[in-house]
Amino acid sequence: MEETFSDRLKKILKIRNMKQVELCEKTQLSSGLINKYLKGKALARQDKLTILAQALDTNEVWLMGYN
Repeated sequence: MEETFSDRLKKILKIRNMKQVELCEKTQLSSGLINKYLKGKALARQDKLTILAQALDTNEVWLMGYN
C-alpha cells in the first residue's frame, strides 16, 4: 500500500523534528490549511507543494507518496 500525502507529511515532520506551528511559520501557510493536509482532507496544489517540500528539505514527488 502506498503512503498518502498526509502520511508522508506526518512522516517528514517527525523526521525533521518539526511541529505543525513551525511548518506554518516557515511556509507562511495557514494552520487551517496545514491541518487539512495532515488530516487528509486536502491535497496540496503544485505551488503549495513546492513551498512545503522546500521548507521540509524533501522531494515533492516523495511528499506526494511516490518513490
